Amino acid sequence: MMNPDDLHNLLKKQPFDPIRIKLSNGDAHDVRDPDLVVVMKTKMFIAFPDDRFVLLPLRHVASVESLQAA
Repeated sequence: MMNPDDLHNLLKKQPFDPIRIKLSNGDAHDVRDPDLVVVMKTKMFIAFPDDRFVLLPLRHVASVESLQAA
């Protein structure tokens, strides 16, 4: 399971580096605006500018990578 504190630290980094959240099922979600993400104890909420959103269980987050390197 992804540690919520580690995610908070990535989202608070200044300047923010966009990240890709990869899930255990192979799905991936790009985060370009940290203000659209809420990290809870066991879940993560990501909103997107086009009115979509996802609610992800942290236990299914396989990795987080920088979009700068992707």
